[in-house]
Amino acid sequence: MAYNNHSRIPFVCDSDIEQQGDMLNLHERVVIGVGLAFLILTTICLNCVIIFRFICRAKHRMFTRIFLISLAASDLMVALSVMPFGIYGLFYNNIAIFGEQTCFIANSLDVMFTTTSIIHFSCLSLERYIAICRPFSYNKWFTVRNILVISLICWGFPLALSFGLISLNVHILDIEELSECAKRKGCILITNAPYAVIGSVCSFFLPSAFILWGNTQVYLTVKHRLHRDSSSEVPNISASDKNIRRTESTVARTIAAMTGCFFVLWAPFFTINIIDPFVNYSTSAAVIRSVTWLGYANSAINPIVYLLMERHTCIGRP
Repeated sequence: MAYNNHSRIPFVCDSDIEQQGDMLNLHERVVIGVGLAFLILTTICLNCVIIFRFICRAKHRMFTRIFLISLAASDLMVALSVMPFGIYGLFYNNIAIFGEQTCFIANSLDVMFTTTSIIHFSCLSLERYIAICRPFSYNKWFTVRNILVISLICWGFPLALSFGLISLNVHILDIEELSECAKRKGCILITNAPYAVIGSVCSFFLPSAFILWGNTQVYLTVKHRLHRDSSSEVPNISASDKNIRRTESTVARTIAAMTGCFFVLWAPFFTINIIDPFVNYSTSAAVIRSVTWLGYANSAINPIVYLLMERHTCIGRP
């Protein structure tokens, strides 16, 4: 499919990106700045709690410990290296202050750490599926070698998608003039349609399909066990088994809430990310920034969900 580059240029060059900071009065800037700063501090604190909690506790399975620590590390880096730059970019022209190279690094870190977080989430969904639905296969699946391979994929693929492809300018093939125009407006990551579609599918839609399938299977398995135990097939169930079933019921509810939060926070961004190149990049800067920060908020939600799940369900314990 051919792309008419020149038809897209006015939508970005004539947009309100550069003037958006001037359109906000002092009160609005303070409110937005305080709110986003609170989100950053919350994300940092919660993910530090996750990291130290699972480093110090050896009673959890190896896979769960490694991947929860790794997920928390990626979410922590979103708060430390991505969100602050995003706050500054809400009101000022980043590239004019920090330079084009720093802008490249910031955009690459953004793509890398958010993608890493999503892929870790899908791997943890796999672990929960195997642990609950295929418990006798758990040790076969999660050997030390397999854990290392999965870890390399979780960090290697986002690294290639971000620093690798962006440094080669793959994301701006056939839209170089539009990209140069966007750089004059600020530190904006403009991507062509192939990169937007392939990147979004690989980093969100495929992992999301797996997350939805795996968590649905866990939910249905737990519900089936609860229904079976409450039926006449099991007339006398011990107190310990009742506690196990209550725990599994909590697992099912928590997983449903966790999956819902994930899709609510990330689906808007990746949907717009795919659509925008096909509508001449006409999505407003305010909408793009809103859905981007909605996705960033997932880095604060992840540790909350896992802290609650670990407390009530003994997640990841043998």
